[in-house]
Amino acid sequence: MLFEAIAKWSGEGYEGKVEYPNGITMEFCAMPPWGKRGDVVTPEHCFLASIAMCYEMFMVATLKRMRIEASMMEVKAMGEIAEGEMVPGKSFERIKIVPKLKVSKENREKAVKATEIAKDYCLITNSLKIPVTISPEIIT
Repeated sequence: MLFEAIAKWSGEGYEGKVEYPNGITMEFCAMPPWGKRGDVVTPEHCFLASIAMCYEMFMVATLKRMRIEASMMEVKAMGEIAEGEMVPGKSFERIKIVPKLKVSKENREKAVKATEIAKDYCLITNSLKIPVTISPEIIT
């Protein structure tokens, strides 16, 4: 299976548009101080969004497989980059995923286990060479 995205420079500054084969397009710019627009996403935000989206989908699948009903779920992905000059080889240092879900009291422990299982199946987190931690918030 092959996935594709095409980034096209806008011709001005550190801005562009990404296009997908299904017709979806999205504007983007560099993070500050290079990017001057606050109304579009940055590559760093898209990277974290891909982690949150992928993890969320595998979390749904894991909950279904374990027969756990959740009445609410959201996934926050946070990435940390060390302060300082952008130099070759610089990358995110770590990723933290915070799945927040509401389950019955009886399913609390199973839900905690599900948060780790979902990480093991997430294609995006499995593609990373940096540490990824899960910090679940389970509401009963």
